[in-house]
Amino acid sequence: MSESNNLNALLYSEASFLVCNVLGKQCRLKTALYGNEFSTDLRKLYALACKTLDSLSLLHETVKQSKLVRRYPVEHIPSKRTDGTGSSSESRLTGCRHCLLYVTLHDLLLGSSRSNYKIWAKEIYLVTQDKGAISRFRHAYKVVKKARKKENERTACIRPDNQNDARLLLPCYARVNRLRADLESVLKELQSEQYAELQAPGIRTRKMLRKLEDNQFYVDYHLSHSLLIFAHGSLLYKLPAVTSRKLIIQDKASCIVPEVLRPNPNADVLDACAAPGNKTLQLIEMMTPQATVFAIDRDPTRFRTLCNNLHSSGVQRLSISGSLIVDNLPDPETARTTKLPCSQPRVEAICQDFLSLDPMDLKFSRVESILLDPSCSGSGLVARQPEGTGPVLSSGYSNMGEDDMKGEDISRRLERLSNLQAQLLRHALSFQNVRRVVYSTCSVRSEENEAVVLENLERFHGQFKLETIWPADNSDARRRWLHRGLSEMGCEACLRASPESDLTNGFFIASFVRVSEPPTESGLKRPAGEKPVSGEKKKRKKRKK
Repeated sequence: MSESNNLNALLYSEASFLVCNVLGKQCRLKTALYGNEFSTDLRKLYALACKTLDSLSLLHETVKQSKLVRRYPVEHIPSKRTDGTGSSSESRLTGCRHCLLYVTLHDLLLGSSRSNYKIWAKEIYLVTQDKGAISRFRHAYKVVKKARKKENERTACIRPDNQNDARLLLPCYARVNRLRADLESVLKELQSEQYAELQAPGIRTRKMLRKLEDNQFYVDYHLSHSLLIFAHGSLLYKLPAVTSRKLIIQDKASCIVPEVLRPNPNADVLDACAAPGNKTLQLIEMMTPQATVFAIDRDPTRFRTLCNNLHSSGVQRLSISGSLIVDNLPDPETARTTKLPCSQPRVEAICQDFLSLDPMDLKFSRVESILLDPSCSGSGLVARQPEGTGPVLSSGYSNMGEDDMKGEDISRRLERLSNLQAQLLRHALSFQNVRRVVYSTCSVRSEENEAVVLENLERFHGQFKLETIWPADNSDARRRWLHRGLSEMGCEACLRASPESDLTNGFFIASFVRVSEPPTESGLKRPAGEKPVSGEKKKRKKRKK
């Protein structure tokens, strides 16, 4: 096999690894991309994985139509092994048979190259054991494409012309990491890279952003101290400021959450579902050396990513609770006992289920603020990120196919998620001295947002109330947000964001503030029906991420 064919085969293999991580719900695409070492060009690798995920529904229908792939169950691989050996050290990263087939089929059916026939034949034969599989897949693709064309013609009269505009026009956001740099120094560095800052009065509009060129950017209106806006499709990962972690690629809606929490800089703060750590870093920037930031995540793989991100982003007083192997971190004992002066807070990363923390533990007695961004359906992300979504349905969910949904319908999954989210929020509001809890999701579903908020607002009636986040009539225009929570559910105090109105991913934020003083230590009581968790013998039902 020629060198060119070897490189293409390696590209397919590594792209299937990315696709497999996403479909296996181990992590998001960019987390897998930046959390592993690849041999092929990152730009080509990311593009192929994105295009495969974008076309997943079409490819899935083609595979079903061909009736060729029946012999293997779908078994997606994890992004990294959790036994400390680390798959990233292996010579070749590859996905499961199905994901490798999807990547190969994308190039065969939708790619522009026609020089990879030998590779296509080899990879497809490994799964199908059929030498005529390529012809059968091509025929199946034509059948599916023809059927889709008829369906599109039938529904054209009811489909909005701008259905995909939100996806196409969302800008790229990057936040200044103030642990490593300030806004002024980052602007100078971008200028040296031939980037030009554009000036504009007021909020940046879709029309203005459409005119942005690849080497231009704006400073965000609401977060003018830290957030930059680049043109859609900008290759920010190549910027020196990004590789050095002075700039962190992060959606605007996600950046707003810590700004809403506004923790007391001298007290302790807790990030309940912290991985991959972008919001945690924002909280660290806000705190003084007298404070402690607790970063909690239960999943070992995500926790490893969290710790590596915190360390590589300039966190100096990081201690880790747990026996996991984390790459390139200083010795924990050395980190704890360093006597060098530091302006940062202490950061304690804990690999543990947030629900297993005891709210009455004296360790958390100084925690006054909690940020809770739990696992959710991710329905707000499908408008922007190619995370194996396929075409967007009216429900906000993507057509992942029968195998990927594993028999669980949307309503049942939403019920399971909302029950977990309500339990997590209830636990956060139970911490002994907490004064503010901010709950956020990247979901557009009211079941995961307003319904969860109202359930806990009723449970903690008289103890907490909803704070109006960035009121629409605020005298400070930079703290004014028009897109509110659903009025029919009485949640106008909450904040929503969407691609259509706010040029961000779909997001929801609610802020609970205590209205009654927390009890003294001697008078601490658990909420009605709440049992102690620390040392509890009864096994908790295992949660899925």
